[in-house]
Amino acid sequence: MRIAKRVICYLLLVSTVGFTLVHAETNSTFVHLDGKSSTFATQQFSVYFDKGSVEIPIIFDPIIETVAVRLIEFSNSRALIEGYADSSGERQANKLLSYHRAQAIGKRLVQQYAISRQKIDMIAFGEDRPIGSTREISPNDRRALIILEPR
Repeated sequence: MRIAKRVICYLLLVSTVGFTLVHAETNSTFVHLDGKSSTFATQQFSVYFDKGSVEIPIIFDPIIETVAVRLIEFSNSRALIEGYADSSGERQANKLLSYHRAQAIGKRLVQQYAISRQKIDMIAFGEDRPIGSTREISPNDRRALIILEPR
């Protein structure tokens, strides 16, 4: 017997720019009640950063831990960490900042949770993929997206 459950998490992010409601939704997670096996669909988690920062706000520690648990629990799973930045500042600096944001999450997974570095891929998009349709500076663009993929 298996149960499909949808996990929805709402977090209130407090930063220097005000309040942001963060919505992280995982796709269907299947848990076998007999304990023999479990699988999951691709999942996405967002981590938001303060302007110009690569420090992971403590409010996102539960998300990082969830990612680590999934990577440990599902030995064939992999994580792709995409780094982003808003459009303030120089284009090259934003690209580098977004890479360092992805790298900060990868480093935390490796150092704190002993996740193998081979299970983690990172890519930096800088300011090239804003959340909104405009090029306005948005705190929501200061993020990293963690994509967990079963293999």
